[in-house]
Amino acid sequence: MNTKMNLFLITLCLCATLSLQQANAQICGQTPATLSVTNSTASAIPDAPGPPVTSTILIGGAGAFLANVTLSTSITHTFNGDLDITLTSPAGTVVTLTTDNGGSNDDVFNGTLWDDDANDPVTDHTFTNLVVATPLSPEEPLAAFYGENPNGIWTLTIADDTGADIGNLNSWTLNIFSLPAPVAVIPPISFANSTATAIPDAPNPPVSSTILVSGLGSNLTGLTLSTFITHTFNGDLDITLTSPAGTVVTVSTDNGGNNDDVFNGTLFDDDANDPVTDHIYANLVVATPLSPEEPFAAFKGENPNGIWTLTIADDAGADTGTLNSWALSIATCILPSDYEICTQTPNLNSITNGTVSAIPDAPNPPLTSTILISGAGAFLTNVTLSTFITHTFNGDLDITLTSPAGTVVTLTTDNGSNNDNVFNGTYWNDDANDPVTDHTFTNLVVATPLSPEEPLSAFYGENPNGIWTLTIADDAGADTGTLNSWALNIFSTPAPVAFMPPIAFTNSTATAIPDAPNPPLTSTILVSGLGNNLTGLTLTTFITHTFNGDLDITLTSPAGTVVTVSTDNGGSNDNVFNGTLFDDDANDPVTDHAFANLVVATPLSPEEPFAAFKGENPNGIWTLTIADDAGADTGTLNSWAL
Repeated sequence: MNTKMNLFLITLCLCATLSLQQANAQICGQTPATLSVTNSTASAIPDAPGPPVTSTILIGGAGAFLANVTLSTSITHTFNGDLDITLTSPAGTVVTLTTDNGGSNDDVFNGTLWDDDANDPVTDHTFTNLVVATPLSPEEPLAAFYGENPNGIWTLTIADDTGADIGNLNSWTLNIFSLPAPVAVIPPISFANSTATAIPDAPNPPVSSTILVSGLGSNLTGLTLSTFITHTFNGDLDITLTSPAGTVVTVSTDNGGNNDDVFNGTLFDDDANDPVTDHIYANLVVATPLSPEEPFAAFKGENPNGIWTLTIADDAGADTGTLNSWALSIATCILPSDYEICTQTPNLNSITNGTVSAIPDAPNPPLTSTILISGAGAFLTNVTLSTFITHTFNGDLDITLTSPAGTVVTLTTDNGSNNDNVFNGTYWNDDANDPVTDHTFTNLVVATPLSPEEPLSAFYGENPNGIWTLTIADDAGADTGTLNSWALNIFSTPAPVAFMPPIAFTNSTATAIPDAPNPPLTSTILVSGLGNNLTGLTLTTFITHTFNGDLDITLTSPAGTVVTVSTDNGGSNDNVFNGTLFDDDANDPVTDHAFANLVVATPLSPEEPFAAFKGENPNGIWTLTIADDAGADTGTLNSWAL
């Protein structure tokens, strides 16, 4: 659990200084500018039924994007439970600091630092007469102001809603933390736990439920929580949320009274203008949205990836309930350290080996030919090559390319049939929309461009400097040929691009695959919230079918690019794609795999490389199309994921 320093024995000055340092932590890689302004004009607080007192602070010269705000109040009053205090921003947003907290105690807000990061809600604090309560988290989160332009007039309003006791606003200070411009934010992505769990009744220990968050950026900017809790006395419940970093935020303690199921669909959101502590509950009426008892802003800036824990305790006997499900929606910001920087223009190094070499006929060992790359950047972003091969039976040829790092990619094995010279000028490129395994070859006609049997994208990210090796084996006798030349095109950047880890999107709707001659099945996934430059993609399929060789599978991007995943692979075997991970980096092409009945083939590289999608904007509708091109056998697309 994050350590919170107890500073009640230290001077107010030191307490405020430490809190300001914490509040001024980096926001999305930027350090906010700090501006502190004080209004020292003392004002009497009118006793009820008099109107409230208002006091203003003018902020000027701050950045246009508010990243954080805290304030300090110096209020003397002989019955602090009479006070209702709000803060209004220049944009008109109103946040309640406290309503009727403090009991009959005097002067408990006479030096209070109000800060969302304080681990002591004003609604829960145990007040003592003449002892300043500080720091406190306010009744509504100050995070409601985040993102506004802080320049302009801020207003502190104090109402005394009961007669007899009186007091003064002696001074107050506003601490503004701002950036010159908005931070770039990845829209919220949701994670859920739908496992229903009984809530143990007192005196049993609380129930804990977890959600694993992965694939997000490393800097949390916003979070909401949705709860689906049925319980016959919601005032019994104490609910907390704990982040992977160990920070604990109180969502609710003993709110809801004797009402049933009031949190069965509640959205807890710092921006909600209805505190869980103040809401007027009604039996069987869901209270939503609510702001939590402690602000979720306490999580701001943490890395959200990891295990989040929702803990629910029932602190009174008799009534019972169930946590049916819960969900987190988390927004993160774009940091150079965790998000794709695709603004670099790769350098191109093109090198040719023009040495003519005979290709040994079987059973002789293969031919190897090398190219030395030097002076390229240290990070390979793309590679293509051209081959000039004359041969009288190209179906005899097995051709691979090996990188300096030792990665081997198969360009072709036994493709081209009995045709001559079809690779005599072939340009091999992952972006080509013509797989070597599917091309219709013609004698003496060069097949170009082709996508190779295994994707060249398997080399991406390696250091391209060093010796590259082209290996050509002739696996059948009689026909012969020559490698006349070959050329390697290396695209590189000086340093690795930084990228956000993969995020998964799933369609779990089971759909029957129409048998021939019916039209194909199409299934879609809407991708949203990602950056605009795709660097990598994998596909997982869960397909049951009694003759997988009937299936033609393609994937279409929002930009309209179509990549063939598989055509007529799998033979007569059942269910071989029922759990297959298609990945350019897999060293087992779908066209070459030795399939076995009822054995899932995974991982496989697709028939055409997914690298064809590289650089596109991935946001939008992706379409998986499955055609069954022969009758009799049937099947189902159970689910798929990107």
